[in-house]
Order: sequence, then C-alpha cells, then structure tokens
Amino acid sequence: MTDLLRNALALYAQAGVTLAPGVEPDDVEDAVLDEPASFRSFPLTTLAGLTCPDGEPLLAGTVISAGLSGAADFTPAIHQLARAAGTTASDIAVMPDPGTRGATGSLRVRFGDWDVADINYNVDDATRAFELDLISAVLPMDATAATFPTPDGRDVTVFLPSDADPAGVNALIDAIETEFAKA
Repeated sequence: MTDLLRNALALYAQAGVTLAPGVEPDDVEDAVLDEPASFRSFPLTTLAGLTCPDGEPLLAGTVISAGLSGAADFTPAIHQLARAAGTTASDIAVMPDPGTRGATGSLRVRFGDWDVADINYNVDDATRAFELDLISAVLPMDATAATFPTPDGRDVTVFLPSDADPAGVNALIDAIETEFAKA
C-alpha cells in the first residue's frame, strides 16, 4: 500500500469513516490502480468515489449519486441514503403533482421510528436540490454529512458518525477543500 493511500485512509478513519463491511485494504488498492492519475492528484475525493465490482462504495457511510430522473429512482435512493446514515426508511409515499407526468410533486418518508419528512421534488431541477433535501432529512440530529463531486464528475455524500472526533472531521473537510483548490 502506498503512503498516499495509507494517509488518505487514515484521514478518513480520523473522521470516523472506515472501509465498508467486507472491504479489505487490498480491495481499495486494486480500485486505486484503476484510477492512478486521478488518485495521485485528488486522493480523498477519488477514494470516496471508488466502488466494489458490484457497484457498492468502498467506504462505509458513503453514497455515490446516480442522479434521480424520476419517481422510480426515489425509493432505492432513499433506502441507500438511510443505510449510509445508519438509520432505516419506511412508509415512503410519492405523490406526483397532477399534469406533470411525475416531474414534480412531493414525498413523505419515515426515518427510524419517529422522524417523518415531507419533501418537494422537481426532477427537472438542474440544481439537484431534491437530493440535498433527502440528505438533510435522513441526517441524524447529531451527525454531519459532506457532499462533494468526485474527479470524474459524480456526486458523493459521506455521512460522518456523530461520535467522530471533531478535529478529525475538520481535518478531513479541510483536506477535501484543499483538493478543490488544486482543481
């Protein structure tokens, strides 16, 4: 394992982000070898966007957005966000606005046992505000999430555990921001 990879994994670990269950350091090293130039230039954001052969993120608590193009995408995305945030989602109800063919509307979802969120959506909105609203709704009160683009243009959200060391979280966020300054 290279020093750059070891240091990137250590920085994530300081912020409470570990490898996903079943992922070994060798798996990460293999995935990095598929993106060597990107990893050398942007190690933290590249690492956050790496996946297993089955498409699952290598880092626990991470969601790589595939974009939401319609109501059929909502339920799988909500469950994926909930798992990454360490909670569950249930009672999902999508209510499209009449006459919009599902392009706009609202949804209601229960996170955990008690938290219910009502969220408006517009799948034609280029700002992707709906995805950010979903992340905000699923985020536990005492936790933090960081959403940023990977070097290949995908959006990734990393849920940082509520018991993470604040200094480690700040160090990770600062290092990611430094990568953006280089771009």
